[in-house]
Amino acid sequence: MMIKIVMFDVGGVLVDYDQTWHNKELAEISGMSREYVDKVIDKYMTGIEIGKVRINEFESAVAHELGIRKSQLRWADFFAAHSRLNEDVYELLKEIHEEMSTAIFSNIDKARYKIVRQILPFTYIDHAFTSCYLGLRKPDPKAYMAIAKRLNLKPNEIVFIDNDMQNVLGARTAGLNAIRFKSRRELDKSLSKFMGYA
Repeated sequence: MMIKIVMFDVGGVLVDYDQTWHNKELAEISGMSREYVDKVIDKYMTGIEIGKVRINEFESAVAHELGIRKSQLRWADFFAAHSRLNEDVYELLKEIHEEMSTAIFSNIDKARYKIVRQILPFTYIDHAFTSCYLGLRKPDPKAYMAIAKRLNLKPNEIVFIDNDMQNVLGARTAGLNAIRFKSRRELDKSLSKFMGYA
């Protein structure tokens, strides 16, 4: 098996961000339970993440269900204020880039992707795939197969790294080599099994 590209998730891997942080704030603002907020966000998030729903429509629907003003949602602003580059993982990406191609694949909407472009230096990223432009999202195996086709690679020539086990399993179902991200140290060990790296 010859690995030709390493593909990273963004949120929770290259960028330190967790949607639960925002959901917690929205629960406090709305007075709704965390479970209810999670359910509402999940209900509408797929639409914006695959580019079928505009951000304005998403914000209106979520604000309505939570009983808050749209301005209180702060969808892109909250993400911008709380997202930080994961320096350890980005350094690893740079090291890998010296040996082979690198890519990203993120479930993300267009508004938040603009922010990612400001946080994450793309100098060492050869290919960028996002659910909002691909029209497919993780963990759907079709999303990974579509990416492999666009890269003109066999699925088993790709290593994919994600912090969400469901996304890892979806990638494996599609034939990719997938690693669940927990820490840089563990990631180094896992990568070495695939490519003699680290």
